[in-house]
Amino acid sequence: MGRLGIGNDGGWLRTEHLIRLAGVSQDINRFEFDDIASKALKELSLDTLSHDEVVYGYVYFLIDQALSSKLSFMVVLGALRDLCRDREYDEELFDFYLLAFAKEELEELGVQFYWKNADKNNIDSIINSRFQEWIKKYEVC
Repeated sequence: MGRLGIGNDGGWLRTEHLIRLAGVSQDINRFEFDDIASKALKELSLDTLSHDEVVYGYVYFLIDQALSSKLSFMVVLGALRDLCRDREYDEELFDFYLLAFAKEELEELGVQFYWKNADKNNIDSIINSRFQEWIKKYEVC
C-alpha cells in the first residue's frame, strides 16, 4: 500500500479508512462513501461539520458575495428566503425571509409591511446592516 500524508512526527500517516477513501471508485454508494469519509476524519481526529454549520457557512458565503458586490442583494435575499422556508422557517434566517419580501414589495408596490420603518430610501441600508451582523456573528477566527 502507498503512503498517505505526513504525520506530526514527520512519518507517513496511514489509517485504515484514509487508505480506503483514497482508493474508492466513482461508482461508490453515497452512504458508503460518507461512512468511510466520516471514519477517516475520526481517525485523523478531525471533526465533521454539523448540518447547521454547513448551512450557516453557505449563508456566510452568500452574504459575503453580496457585500463584495459579486451578487446582488436581491439574489442573495431570494436564496436566503428559500433556504429559510426549506428549513421550516429557521429563526436564524427569518430576518432575511422578511427582508426579501420587504424589498420586493418596495420595488413593485412602493410600500411594504414586513419590516418596521423600512422604505425605499433605507431598505438597502437595513439589509446591509443585517448582512454585516451575520458576518460578525458567524465569522471564523
